[in-house]
Amino acid sequence: MKRISVRRPSGALLTIGLLGAGAFAFAGPAAAEQERLGATAAEITAEFQNGKMSFEGPKTVPAGSNLRIVNNTDPQQIGPHTISFTKKRLIPNTRAEMRACGRGQLRICRKIIKAHKANPETGQVGRVVVERGKVGWNQLFSRKRQGDSWFTETQNEEHTRRVSAVAGKVLPFFCVVHPDMQGKIKVVPAPIE
Repeated sequence: MKRISVRRPSGALLTIGLLGAGAFAFAGPAAAEQERLGATAAEITAEFQNGKMSFEGPKTVPAGSNLRIVNNTDPQQIGPHTISFTKKRLIPNTRAEMRACGRGQLRICRKIIKAHKANPETGQVGRVVVERGKVGWNQLFSRKRQGDSWFTETQNEEHTRRVSAVAGKVLPFFCVVHPDMQGKIKVVPAPIE
């Protein structure tokens, strides 16, 4: 495991322990699903530009299509990310909530950290992919249950899953490491062929 210190754009210094990229491997059904997903209908990217971190991507995605998440940031500069789907009302919005999330003091943030089997003291992450509900992007974290999430610590790393949520569902998401990185994507009906 390597440890790095990163300066967040807010100026706060974080020390994050990171496992080497080779420590994570997809196995079993998740690997088969990754192999099967070729074409991508939509892409969300983690970006760091002009001192600001953000998720960039479309506002909608067709049900049943592929959604690819790409980390375009340098973890040596700003650290790792999650893209964690959760109910909008649970996403930290105030500065105080975002600071509390970073310290694991918000319930939803603790739930996501626990789902990834992350140890905040060592920085080790035991589960890169959290898959709940149907296979694919569909399940939101709530106070009572886990949702879908992905952890990334490598620049240009990507993860693709089919959108298994039904048309009409909105999938809000945020990064538990950088709670000000937020977004949402609405699932629309698949085009008729």
